[in-house]
Amino acid sequence: MRRRGMQNIKTNEHRSFILDVDGVLCESERLVHPEFKTWLMRWAKNRKVFLSTDNNFSQTLHLLGSYLCLAVTEVHHSCGNGVWAAGMEKSKSKWHVPAKAQAWIEFELRKSDFDTHATDRLENRPGMLYASIIGMTANQKEKAAYVEWDKQYSERQSIIESFNIAFPELTAHLSGDYGMSITDSGKNRGQLVTKLHSERTPIVYIGYNINNDSTNRTIVESLGCEDKRHSVSNWQEAWKLLKTEYA
Repeated sequence: MRRRGMQNIKTNEHRSFILDVDGVLCESERLVHPEFKTWLMRWAKNRKVFLSTDNNFSQTLHLLGSYLCLAVTEVHHSCGNGVWAAGMEKSKSKWHVPAKAQAWIEFELRKSDFDTHATDRLENRPGMLYASIIGMTANQKEKAAYVEWDKQYSERQSIIESFNIAFPELTAHLSGDYGMSITDSGKNRGQLVTKLHSERTPIVYIGYNINNDSTNRTIVESLGCEDKRHSVSNWQEAWKLLKTEYA
């Protein structure tokens, strides 16, 4: 039994771990729990750990703190179109969504019947456009209300399906619980998997509520048969999984 345990530790050290940020390391757009943060920094110390998120780097830094961002191998933000490591920017896409596509999505957001006073519905991030009917500064009450609205009317789903038909050279995905992400086709979060496969290391991916229309689907689609994937509903579930399966 002891020998098997030692082999398991060695295997984990040679894997690459990809972790979502929102929903896996913290609640959506809320700061990471301090005890989980401390544990994660110790856990990541001798492992290859990559963070993947739709947020930009400054948002990720705010949610996780500089020490945790420094403890992991790389932070792949903005749907993988920006990369930070060791406190330095390694790469950042300069691509912007075409004006016609941006105007189309803005018009669709304004058509929503959801009651909101948002004016900042769009945000350009490296290599992507983030869109939200409730805007960038919605409070928690409005966010919770929109989540229930979207469950009832599938508003975001309808928008991204129509967008992907209108602009086949681009790709729209659901982002988190109340947003949408638009990227150039192929320039998505699956780029990280392609990079790690070139290094020939098996991957363990832990994602938040993986489904067919979310941005993290592009990670799952890129995984190989030797890789592992886990879908979790919150950071508590993710912590338990890491402690029981990969500590």
